[in-house]
Amino acid sequence: YLLYFDSRDAILQDDPQKILNIFLSKNCKLLFSGTEFNNDFQNKKMQYYNPKVINILKKENLNDYGKALFEYSKKRANNNTVFLNSGGFIGYIKFIKNTFQYILNDMKKLGFLHKFNNDDKVLIHNYLPLYSTDEIQIDIYF
Repeated sequence: YLLYFDSRDAILQDDPQKILNIFLSKNCKLLFSGTEFNNDFQNKKMQYYNPKVINILKKENLNDYGKALFEYSKKRANNNTVFLNSGGFIGYIKFIKNTFQYILNDMKKLGFLHKFNNDDKVLIHNYLPLYSTDEIQIDIYF
């Protein structure tokens, strides 16, 4: 397992075994911490989507991509209005490595990795529709 915290704004204050237990109870491969919904995310002009994600959103008749991605976030968080927080996650090392490598390679191939201005939570959030809830979930208890 890999347990990650963004040292800039996260502090581990309790036994990490509790986090591992929560992760194992979710039966997924990668569990992100949640954060309270911020309207700024839904209002962002997110113009740089993976074409595979756009096809998924179009199949569901979701033409407002920012809103649609928030709906995917809600699904990952058991229908709670919680947004993916990339500053804290736990998962299986191989799955994390493969997922992040895929995102990085895809963004480079598409030629717009630099356009996310270091906003990794928005970047990762753009890829949620490519993964099932058996793979990626969001912890609503932060």
